[in-house]
Amino acid sequence: MSSPENPLEAAPVLPGETLAGKYRVEKVLGKGGMGIVVAARHLELEERVAIKFLIGERAPTAIERFLREARAAAKVKSEHVCRVHDVGRLESGEPYMVLEHLEGIDLGLKLERDGTLSVEEAASVVIEVCVALAEAHALGIVHRDLKPANIFLAERNDGSRCVKVLDFGISKVPSTSEMTSTAVLMGSPLYMSPEQIASSRSVDARSDIWSLGVVLFELVAGAPPFSADSIVQLAVMIREQAPTKLTDIVVDAPPGFVTIIERCLAKRPEDRYASVKELALDLARFASAEAAHLASRIGGGRPPAHSDPALVATAHDTPSDRALRAATPPNRTPPGDAPVSEKVGRATFAPLHTTMRDGPSRHPRWLVPAAAVLGIAGIAFAVTRLQSTPRSDASPASVVADVAIVPIAPA
Repeated sequence: MSSPENPLEAAPVLPGETLAGKYRVEKVLGKGGMGIVVAARHLELEERVAIKFLIGERAPTAIERFLREARAAAKVKSEHVCRVHDVGRLESGEPYMVLEHLEGIDLGLKLERDGTLSVEEAASVVIEVCVALAEAHALGIVHRDLKPANIFLAERNDGSRCVKVLDFGISKVPSTSEMTSTAVLMGSPLYMSPEQIASSRSVDARSDIWSLGVVLFELVAGAPPFSADSIVQLAVMIREQAPTKLTDIVVDAPPGFVTIIERCLAKRPEDRYASVKELALDLARFASAEAAHLASRIGGGRPPAHSDPALVATAHDTPSDRALRAATPPNRTPPGDAPVSEKVGRATFAPLHTTMRDGPSRHPRWLVPAAAVLGIAGIAFAVTRLQSTPRSDASPASVVADVAIVPIAPA
């Protein structure tokens, strides 16, 4: 007699059988608490796919949550999210989804098999996760279950690696009602933010940033920053106590990397990174050159303005880069160079772009300061002529801002 733990007993379609007249099941790939995944082959296209079935609970909320995973993943077009090719229902009415077939290993299994990652490896992996999350967050989707087991290290056909974010099953999606009460704990407690423990409904993108901080910590330390004997104790620790110090476990951890994790694990959401783009830009200082380039291309957000020397320095700067930074006054764009917001680690401010909708796309360098001087002179002239009018409380800077002209101080 087979063991009741055998995942084949839970699979509604067994190896050798055909689903929907076109997918022939080959083998079981894995089983989780709510789903089982099998490898299959499309008979007409001769392409391998993965098919995920709902197992266990058959309540309407479970089915809706399963379908929500498919919808959320389908909306995010990033290469770093496992693609959804199709959805359907069995004759019994239970849903299934057809997914991209991935070759590789998830981070949870890799940690068990190979041990911890280097700081560079950890930073590079999480930057790729940030690429996926940036698109999801822009769509109003919060993952809410980020953990090593849901981060997959996939191998491309050319042998290169591509990080994929899995399992949007409990993601928070806009324009949908929450299917559980606030008292239900949704997510993996070790990776949940304080506000998610309090209420899964009230979280935003910064909750995912907390989870990424926990993942970063675990990738280099081999254990999460919080641990307890029960979920209740763990929840209290996450909400009220400071996390384990990374340097207590990894004594040679770079100070700037430690600072990044500490900021991710700030108790108050407003004290964390405001976006995954900001997090990725800081991580780029410690990542591979390829990952750093990815960070610079993430849309949304803006580079953080910090003064921590450990974060400003980047391992990928050349001597000329460092000389250029030293010679460039604060808040000035290096001459003849790309916008500094696109250069990881070379500056921490966003460039000023001035364009004219009905005219040339570039201005002579003297035009902006000249316009600013004329604008201020005009204001002064108006005040002189209208002496009987009470003085305005608005400063010249605010008036100038209203017409989208920002004065630039002389070098």
